[in-house]
Amino acid sequence: MLSHTHSLGWLGECYRLMSVVVLSLLSLTPVCLSAETVLPVLTTDTNLATAGYYQVSWQPGVAGVSSKSDTFELQLSSESSFNTARTIYRGPDRARVISGQPDGEYFYRIRLLNSNQASTDWSSPITVRVQHHSLQNAWWFFTAGAGAFFMILFFIVTAAHKGDEVR
Repeated sequence: MLSHTHSLGWLGECYRLMSVVVLSLLSLTPVCLSAETVLPVLTTDTNLATAGYYQVSWQPGVAGVSSKSDTFELQLSSESSFNTARTIYRGPDRARVISGQPDGEYFYRIRLLNSNQASTDWSSPITVRVQHHSLQNAWWFFTAGAGAFFMILFFIVTAAHKGDEVR
């Protein structure tokens, strides 16, 4: 009996050691959660836009912490230095579809304005190059589509005509 009790003693030591480890980890958790504010993250669905539109989207960089009163400010510039930047969106949304841009390179950046009108620094910029299809390619797509349409129309009319003859 005495040896059985002695053999359970090591189990108690392991339990105490595990408790110390868990408590130590829990005491470090607030340090990990109180990290510095991170800049908002800006992304795009394409770096080369040929379809005439593209989307830029963003997330708050504060480890997902934001409130409904937070406002994002999105800027567009034709220069990477943002000397000629202009604000194209200010509001709570997390994405914007951009269309109607002529061929060229466009630079975007975003920052978070909270309800006190304090702002974060600007995010890292993203670049989108707009290069529309050439007029020659557009006519080729149009011609191919029109040809396919008339071929299908021909087969439908021919099949309908043969169906009328059978009756």
